Amino acid sequence: MKLASFLQSGSTDQPFCFVMGNPVEHSYSPEIHNFAARQYGLDWTYHKVEVLEDELEEASRLFHLKHFTGANITIPHKRSVIPYLDIIRKSAQEAGAVNTIVKKAGIISGYNTDEYGFSQPLLQFADILKHGTAIVFGSGGACAAVVYALMHHFHVNKIYVVTRNKSACNSQTELIQIISYASVPDVIATADIIINSTPLGMGSFKDNSPLDPDLLAEVKSKICFDLIYNPLRTRFLKECGANGAITINGLPMFIHQAAKAFELWTGKEFPIDEAENLLINKLKVTGED
Repeated sequence: MKLASFLQSGSTDQPFCFVMGNPVEHSYSPEIHNFAARQYGLDWTYHKVEVLEDELEEASRLFHLKHFTGANITIPHKRSVIPYLDIIRKSAQEAGAVNTIVKKAGIISGYNTDEYGFSQPLLQFADILKHGTAIVFGSGGACAAVVYALMHHFHVNKIYVVTRNKSACNSQTELIQIISYASVPDVIATADIIINSTPLGMGSFKDNSPLDPDLLAEVKSKICFDLIYNPLRTRFLKECGANGAITINGLPMFIHQAAKAFELWTGKEFPIDEAENLLINKLKVTGED
């Protein structure tokens, strides 16, 4: 719901968590977090709240309400939310972005669980990625966590960040080269993994892909990872899969980053398998697979 409606809904009169961003209508965070809370009989509810860029300061006041427990942060606030927090934890410092907020003893802390979530489905490909080359479409908050994981967990030698924004994520290291979309044909043959961290493929962009169709012949045997989980198979993944790529959707990342956030809020283990099955079934029912 919109921020104004949420503030008037009475939802803040009891323990609550929420995901905030724009867009958020595609998010299934409430489904899996409320499911997990019910498994433990926790007395709180999780909501999704649309927060525009010029509403961030107003939304940040929610962090200081008596019943606020925690929040997830998504596009476009993963960096801009940082000034509104008391402490930036190591995971968020490393990634340069915050996707999880935790309130403990009145202290508002920012964490990043995207890095952990992104890494989990790629562990089986660690040998391929070591000393390899990555192409990352997009330079937002998710890109920051992806780049950090690629450099420090998988030890790739080169990362091309494809963006129209010259102040792209973590570009202070020589391992990273910022390139335009027009330059992708010059480097795609060298890539071991191609990652979409843009919104292209979901919501109003569901018919779009970051990869030029003329380059699909280059993706055979490469790992193509879309951070989007709704739909499960974006145009990017469908086209890359049809051309011989190894495809990974955003569901494992989403589930594992959520699990880490839930554990930070509650100290309890997240029901990963059950939540994943719940979400897969919901996405199939809504035709988003």
